Amino acid sequence: METLSTSPMNWSLFQQQLTSYFQLAAGIDCFSFNEQFYTRLEQLHETAIHYYHDIMRLCAKVDATMSDITCLRHLYRGLRPESKILISLHSFKTPGEFLQELVRLEQLQKVSESSSKVT
Repeated sequence: METLSTSPMNWSLFQQQLTSYFQLAAGIDCFSFNEQFYTRLEQLHETAIHYYHDIMRLCAKVDATMSDITCLRHLYRGLRPESKILISLHSFKTPGEFLQELVRLEQLQKVSESSSKVT
C-alpha cells in the first residue's frame, strides 16, 4: 500500500504540473487569469470607462464569442454596491448602453460630491 511519504508526487509538485499544463498560449496562468476574471471588482477611485474596458477585455479573453447578455452579467457582478443599486433600475441590451449609463452615474456622483464640498 502506498503512503503519502512514498507517493511519487506531493502537493507542490502536483500544483506545479497542473499549472504548467493549463498555461495559455500567451504565457498567462489560466488559474490566476480565471481568478482575476471572476473576482474583478470595481475599485473605489476607478473610472467607469476603465472598469468597463477591463471587464470587456477579460470577457474577450475568456470567450471571444461571449454574448452581450453574459458580458452584461459580468459587468454588473463586479460593480460597487452603490453603483449596482442605480444600474439595476435600468434594462440594457448591449454593453455599450451599460457603459453610457455607468459614465452618466459617475458624472452625477462627481457633481454631487463637488456640490457637497461647496456647502
